[in-house]
Amino acid sequence: MNKNSKKLALYIFLTFLVALVAIVLRTVACVYELEDNLIYYDDDKLNIAAGITLTIGVLLITVLSFFLKKEPLKATFSSPATYIPAGIVGAALLLFSLGMNEMSRELEDVYNSGTDDVRYSIASTLAIIVATVALLSIAHFFFTVYLTERHAQLRAYFSIATLLLCALYAAYLYFNPTVPLNAPNKLSEQMAYLFVALFFLYETRISLGRELWRPYIAFGLIGAMFSSYASIPVILTYLIRGVTVTDTLHSAILLFAFFVFIAARLCLTVTIYKEGESPEMTTLREFAEARQSELDTPSVQDGTQISIDELINITASIEGDEPAEDVGAPIGDITAEEQMALDVENNYGAEI
Repeated sequence: MNKNSKKLALYIFLTFLVALVAIVLRTVACVYELEDNLIYYDDDKLNIAAGITLTIGVLLITVLSFFLKKEPLKATFSSPATYIPAGIVGAALLLFSLGMNEMSRELEDVYNSGTDDVRYSIASTLAIIVATVALLSIAHFFFTVYLTERHAQLRAYFSIATLLLCALYAAYLYFNPTVPLNAPNKLSEQMAYLFVALFFLYETRISLGRELWRPYIAFGLIGAMFSSYASIPVILTYLIRGVTVTDTLHSAILLFAFFVFIAARLCLTVTIYKEGESPEMTTLREFAEARQSELDTPSVQDGTQISIDELINITASIEGDEPAEDVGAPIGDITAEEQMALDVENNYGAEI
């Protein structure tokens, strides 16, 4: 846990709550109010309400992110909360790449049929580029699972492919003439990809060892909000009405996969520790140091040091002998001269 864990958990809850309200409003609008051309709405009140709700959520998250404390965190990539979402995104990217290849051929056929609109050719070229970059992005999520080190330049290099994928697909949507530029669903899809790209920009900084946690959390929450808003209503509308609201259904599936990945990474951020030792490791280290100090300092049970003379006396008493006395110690009240005479007599008697 870290200093921002409680605040971040609250922010995630608020993000999901706002996103849920906006998703419900947009889903109802897509199912019941969308025109037959699948571009505009007969009555756009629900869609406007959904957009206002989403805007309020973005502003709220932006303001609340300034209340997060600056704290270096120890990111982790060795968790099922990373493995599973990364696998989901990898599968969605493969499906997305195949779909963009097909879309490129369709746009090229329209351009070759005699139309004068050069945007078809531009969109077709961008579509095939996006399909190729999507394959490189799959490598990014593979290395996200394979390389569990916090700082890995190889993972950072391939993560640039994911950034380019989101930016290039937003450009593809802009140049694709099949849907007007001011179409509400097109704008929602573009904004979702741009905010997802900003999140992966700060995800790349983690792999490079240049973490900025407050922007990472802020753009992660906004990216999760937009990606869920732009994908879930589209998928539900397809299941209910059998029509595709966005440019392709593959795009909606990829956005939903991005939402799952971002949400999992944010939830994982709640549980990670700050840079340095974890509390468990600190406790173990202090215990080991205290134990080693006890082993290095010899002492009796009560902690009192014992001298060599005391040890000799204790050994003599155990063996049944009297402790040794000083030979020259005076006995009773005799004087020094008397003691000297006794010593001479004793020595003389010993010689005889």
